[in-house]
Amino acid sequence: MSKFDKNTKNVKLSDMTKKQILVLEAAIAVFSRYGVRKATMGEIAQTAQISRQTLYAIYPSKEDIFANALRLMTERSFQDIHDEWERSTSLDEKLNAYFDHFIIAYFRHIQALPDADDLLTGIDEITANFVKEIEGQKAVLLEGLFEPYREQLLAFETTPENLADFFQTSSSNFKNAANDEPHLVRLLIPLKQSVLAMLGEANPA
Repeated sequence: MSKFDKNTKNVKLSDMTKKQILVLEAAIAVFSRYGVRKATMGEIAQTAQISRQTLYAIYPSKEDIFANALRLMTERSFQDIHDEWERSTSLDEKLNAYFDHFIIAYFRHIQALPDADDLLTGIDEITANFVKEIEGQKAVLLEGLFEPYREQLLAFETTPENLADFFQTSSSNFKNAANDEPHLVRLLIPLKQSVLAMLGEANPA
């Protein structure tokens, strides 16, 4: 099993029950409709077709629900990118897939929320811990992708681990700094091209 396979298969949904997933999918729908701040536990319970008591027994707070909803969406993205990378034949395609699943899709979802402007500024400790964990998993994923280029990277006095950290941190910062999706894409393209050039995989087109 490759380092990539080992790392991505560790990110799975099997530790969630069907009822937990049902609640989180209902919460995502409610958050998308009203925004995270205005959404209520009662609306989430109603959408999930369960009682408020059952909802609180599963997730004790809206913050806990939001953190786990992020986790659900991200773990599904990990599985999607695993499948797409298996089909990809070039590093260029794999980096595009990373952008599509982890940067652009996230940006679209957050921008669609009614309270997108102030959502992340009010992020709570539970959610912040989940986000930190997820970002770490993305870096490990990229380490596996860059591992075959370790010798090339030595010429630049760096390592797959350092490049993964740089790539993950930069792309994540871009999604928070971009004014809109076209702006985000314009920021991501030079990042990808610089990495491809460093690794000798530059696209001549």
